[in-house]
Amino acid sequence: MFFKVDYDKVSEVGNSLVVETEKLNSLYSDIAEICKSINENWYSKDSSIYIYRLLKFINDKAIENENFNVAGRALKDISSVYSEQDNKWLNELVQTLDVKKGRVD
Repeated sequence: MFFKVDYDKVSEVGNSLVVETEKLNSLYSDIAEICKSINENWYSKDSSIYIYRLLKFINDKAIENENFNVAGRALKDISSVYSEQDNKWLNELVQTLDVKKGRVD
């Protein structure tokens, strides 16, 4: 089976995932901090339920976001490893070919 991979593009996609998930994680943290300040302006049985549910929701989304971050890092690592292996195989192939004489050892 033959397939061609654009390692730079795969790495770029992985890097984008990592960057964007880090930005999103920062936003989740900001929202959690704002949510914690709700008690200063609204305190009741309902407010504590609202705050709990919102913080749980944000935490769940942050966990999902971490999974995307892991996927992005994996794409970057995979791209690097496969690219290095392809280059190694290419170098080995070139070394076994005697291009000037048209021979293969």
